[in-house]
Amino acid sequence: MEIVRTIAEVDVLIESTAAHDIYFEEIFLDKYKLKNGASQLDICTAISDKKFVPLYLKWEIIDKCNFSCPFCYIAGHSSNKVVRFNDIKQHIKDFIDQGLLYCVLTGGEVLLHPDFCDIYTFLKEHGVIVEVYTNGSLINDEYIKLFKNLNPYKIEISIYGLGKIPFKRNTNSNYNCSTILKNILHLKENKINVIAKTPVNRLTSAYIDDIGGWCNRHGIVHYFSTDISNGYDAYSLESFSASNDDIIRYDLKNELAYIAKNGYPDNFIKRKKSFSCAVGSYGYHINSKFELLPCSFFNGKINGIDISRHGVKDSLFTLKNYIEPIKNTNMLNCNGCIAYSYCKMCPAIGDIIVAIDGRFKFATNNDYCLRVIGNYSEIYSSIQSNNEQCSHCGATYTVFLPVQKGYIKSEIYYCPECGTGYSCHASSSPRISLLTKRKDRLA
Repeated sequence: MEIVRTIAEVDVLIESTAAHDIYFEEIFLDKYKLKNGASQLDICTAISDKKFVPLYLKWEIIDKCNFSCPFCYIAGHSSNKVVRFNDIKQHIKDFIDQGLLYCVLTGGEVLLHPDFCDIYTFLKEHGVIVEVYTNGSLINDEYIKLFKNLNPYKIEISIYGLGKIPFKRNTNSNYNCSTILKNILHLKENKINVIAKTPVNRLTSAYIDDIGGWCNRHGIVHYFSTDISNGYDAYSLESFSASNDDIIRYDLKNELAYIAKNGYPDNFIKRKKSFSCAVGSYGYHINSKFELLPCSFFNGKINGIDISRHGVKDSLFTLKNYIEPIKNTNMLNCNGCIAYSYCKMCPAIGDIIVAIDGRFKFATNNDYCLRVIGNYSEIYSSIQSNNEQCSHCGATYTVFLPVQKGYIKSEIYYCPECGTGYSCHASSSPRISLLTKRKDRLA
């Protein structure tokens, strides 16, 4: 079903049954140089055009979960009454009228919400492009049918370990990992875009490579993050952080993937700024109490805005007034350093400083800076790059080798044009960036 919407004076046509079929007028596409396959980031940046337009919502519809992962920042750290959809349906319609285009449904475990199907269907049938974050344990034929009829942009499923013992330890649940893996493949078989992810921490780090290997064998995109977030009740979960060696190992993999695709980041010394991210232009968060916040990391850090009490327009106005005065201002205590591209410092993880005029400002801290600079230096000293030519087809490419000390082993990389394999020594799989195509008769 085609739905025509006008968002911030931009006409948009959305095929609601498809995952991400979205169409704009040619003049808009030309102005912002948008092409087929434009990303959410590209589209939201173009529509917002340097002003705040509430386009992208991460909505935590429930804080309950059938897993009890000890490193989770929600389970055991938040206990709110489930907000029923009929009680807030008009508010969601108001958010759509204000410009809601992309919505991530997350939890807790989203499929535990008694109104999940109604929420999902309502969003899709009103021209909102939806993602779903789930642990994958509750997916059944009913959900498969829903997702086939109204395709999600993607479904992200967390995998916390392979094998019965590590999975049970990491989730404190009675589910088996085999159930999660089976449901991932069931989604893929039904042509539903499914992606796997795993947090890298003290309990999961030993299984990341095996999880990635399973995903690779079954054609499932897998990503991981070394970030650790404190509980919503401010309880510290730092004790679950991976070892620094593992943090460097997996951050090195992520940096290599970025470099192979985009080239080396510039090393200009720049200072971190407040709300220079999506939150400053188009992003926002609703927690399980149906309160509005800049992003999920502000839960427990500042008071949320009660949407049911204040309404959507006033809530968005209040949020904007919180962000706008300090948007793109330098974070306190940040003088800029070579690790700018790697550093994740932002208001969400910075320290809150209350200024004399009563407004919030945000500051980094010295311990964080020293850790980031140290990791950055070790990561980038562990990257070697060589330009090579395939002896079989003549293609040229750059080979990016991770060479973390203590982890070097035999690896194989493949020509991106003809698949010829070459041996090398590296700490994990090399990344390849094609320079010139094959030159043989099959080109």
